[in-house]
Amino acid sequence: MRISLEERLASRPAQERTGPVWRLGPSIAVPYGRGMERTALLRPPLATLDLIYSELSAALEKQFEHMAELNARAQQLLGFGAITVSLVVTLRPPTRDVAVSSLCALALVLFACVAGSGLRAWGLQGWRRDPEPRPLWEQHRLRAKEWVEHQIILNRLDAFDANASSIDEKLHWVRWTQRSLALEVVYLIALIVARPYLG
Repeated sequence: MRISLEERLASRPAQERTGPVWRLGPSIAVPYGRGMERTALLRPPLATLDLIYSELSAALEKQFEHMAELNARAQQLLGFGAITVSLVVTLRPPTRDVAVSSLCALALVLFACVAGSGLRAWGLQGWRRDPEPRPLWEQHRLRAKEWVEHQIILNRLDAFDANASSIDEKLHWVRWTQRSLALEVVYLIALIVARPYLG
């Protein structure tokens, strides 16, 4: 009489049937059993884990470099915007004419758009660089390297996705800052051309 795989597993003690828990996602955990046919899918080779670990570390570093570049670009755009404000003050004719004052006020409104979007792009955020060193030491120092590396990879995948979303938002505001600044530059050129006729 042949005994199926399920019956053989069921006949084993519970402690023998289950082993270390392998986390497959943020909220999914599957027990690793020595007799399960899908064991090879749940437990990657250690060499593969090492390779993925190093690749994810490099990808996170590239993310942080990209963030630094976007922050630098936003800072430069804010600096150019401040220069345009000084030009507005310099170009304003010495007159109390309502039309002239309105034209200069519009330039200041454009600068406010540049400053607002630039500050949003430059905003400091809590970028994820998982895992945190102290909890890693306090909670997992006695676990096997393979298990810990597996968890770190999953945490860093979550961190990579979260950082990518924040980078997209930062890039969106950098582009808006560039457009606003370009519009203000065009407007200032028009003011320069029209200044002799503004009184």
